[in-house]
Amino acid sequence: MPISKVCGSVCSLIFLSLSLSAFAQTSQKPLHASEVLALQAGNVLPASLVHEISRRGLSFHPDESYRAQLKKAGANEAVLAALNQANVTAQAGVASPNKELLQQLSNASSLLRDKRYEDSIVALSAAVKGSFAGPEAGFVMGELLRCKEEFQQAAEIYTEVLRQNPDFPQVHTKLSLVLYKMGDSEEALREAKLALT
Repeated sequence: MPISKVCGSVCSLIFLSLSLSAFAQTSQKPLHASEVLALQAGNVLPASLVHEISRRGLSFHPDESYRAQLKKAGANEAVLAALNQANVTAQAGVASPNKELLQQLSNASSLLRDKRYEDSIVALSAAVKGSFAGPEAGFVMGELLRCKEEFQQAAEIYTEVLRQNPDFPQVHTKLSLVLYKMGDSEEALREAKLALT
């Protein structure tokens, strides 16, 4: 299959997934504070982030400090407005947001947007080495590696994020993109189809 046809198919599937997921009923859990910040830091499209917040709701009450961190990470007015309108569902057994992790993700995002990749790696390394290592820091690290065009390493990181949390939002879409950049159109298409489901 010609690469241009595969690219068209992958792009079509990604756009279709965004459209269809708006109508899908889901039992996914509300987003945690670190997940929302990781999605912003991981350069998810603002419309996609707004959609995730609207669809899933939040497991926390965003305060002014959190909003400032999200804004520092690059959140636009639509994302901040989505926080105001989100359904907040308290979940038993959910720990309060780890303020140190949130700060590291916000810092890493700011550095990443300024193309200060090495400094961003340092900020993310601090997040990964802490007692709060998890898929959030991995998701942002995947974006950093994608920006540096280190697609193989980015694919490995996104795969690990999926292993840790198969329901992590937007990771199939990101993995599809890096696989396509690596020239693995078949796997890219498979990941795009998974993003649909």
